[in-house]
Amino acid sequence: MALYTKVSDTAVVLQNASSSPGTGWSTVANVQSAFDQARSGGLPLFIKPGVYTTTEILVNSSTGGGQTLSVYAIPGTVVLQLTSGNNILTINGIYCCKIDGINFNGSNVNFTNLSDSSALLSVTNAPYCEIINNQFYNSVACGVYVSGSACTIRDNLVYQCSYGIWAVDATSRINGNTVQNCANNGILIWTSTVTGNGSIVSENNINGIQSGSGTGQNGNGILVFRAVAVTITANTISGCQYSAIRCNGGGDFVIQGNNCYGSREMAIFIEAPTAGIDLNGAVVSGNIIDTAGNGIAVANSGTGGQGAAKSVAITGNRVTNIIHQTINDPGYVPTVSIAFGIYAEGAAVISGNLVDGAAGIGINPGHNASTHDLNVNGNLVLNSPIGIGYSAQSGAGQIVISSNQIQGATGGAIVSVVYDDSTGTVARVSGSTDYGNQYDAQIGNVFMGNNRSY
Repeated sequence: MALYTKVSDTAVVLQNASSSPGTGWSTVANVQSAFDQARSGGLPLFIKPGVYTTTEILVNSSTGGGQTLSVYAIPGTVVLQLTSGNNILTINGIYCCKIDGINFNGSNVNFTNLSDSSALLSVTNAPYCEIINNQFYNSVACGVYVSGSACTIRDNLVYQCSYGIWAVDATSRINGNTVQNCANNGILIWTSTVTGNGSIVSENNINGIQSGSGTGQNGNGILVFRAVAVTITANTISGCQYSAIRCNGGGDFVIQGNNCYGSREMAIFIEAPTAGIDLNGAVVSGNIIDTAGNGIAVANSGTGGQGAAKSVAITGNRVTNIIHQTINDPGYVPTVSIAFGIYAEGAAVISGNLVDGAAGIGINPGHNASTHDLNVNGNLVLNSPIGIGYSAQSGAGQIVISSNQIQGATGGAIVSVVYDDSTGTVARVSGSTDYGNQYDAQIGNVFMGNNRSY
């Protein structure tokens, strides 16, 4: 099949045909030539239905007269299929680009010079790029990779890639996409340092995210690393091997109104993973969590060489069917999830949540001596062996547990628990008093007030 282009007043048209389509059509050597012709002429490129095999297509200052790019097709009718190269389409340093309605098939070929930025579509240093109504599939690396740019990524289908959509040091609006059956992570928002970002990840459907390696670096529906001021709202996330939503470092997150189902390890994980990568500030509100190894966690308080996660409000969430899940990945401890509904080590408010059917602990404020400044207020905890399991070990800081209602806690409504950090397991302190109906008292590091259990 030969490639032909035709120039009209409104667009350059590309067609894949066995012979010339007729008057006005000119032969072009490859898809790259058609992209260059459209850009040099200051026209959009319209691609007619068909499968177009290609090596890497470059859109940069040395191609197409350095002009902007607008390429479009009837959605689902055009496939750009990679034969070899670093990416299918590479955009670098171009002010304004729009990609609309194209299918990108990586054919699972090995990228030349494989790196984190290898992708079916790679966008770097682009002040504005709009990526809408496309499909990205069969990539041994990323579907879409964006770096140092400002992008709108909307209404795309991404599947059978190693990583779905990866934005690094890029302010992105990632909205309405379907990301499924990816080998490592779904949507990633990263920054090189703990710094402001302002990306919005909303109304995406993410499912079937596997974990190629590690103990949580992979296997996540949405993964935020070091970025500050990211908003994650109204996403539907299911079938993730680690977390539906995982925020490592950074802060000022809004995690609101997400529906998280079937996370093997943790539904929503707020974490400061290591020294120098702290997490300061998050609101986790109005999320629906069903069937997970653990529900919501705020982990690490700066002890043991870790970072500190603090200033987190966990309010108005519905957490149900938290079960013991087996996790046999190398290096992961424990091999069976604790099955807590909500957990926080320090500087957090846990208020107005419904936890129903956590197989381990409904709400778990504190982790041995890492505990500090926790407020557990106005929650309803149903059908958990331990309703609220708090830390009262030597060195633990202040906890307020008030106005909570606990039903069916056969192992203790409000009791002291202790972690065995060598095994990653937790249990009620032997002989500890159940304060499920304590009216008003300061008991060691814990103030109990007006709770009810039955």
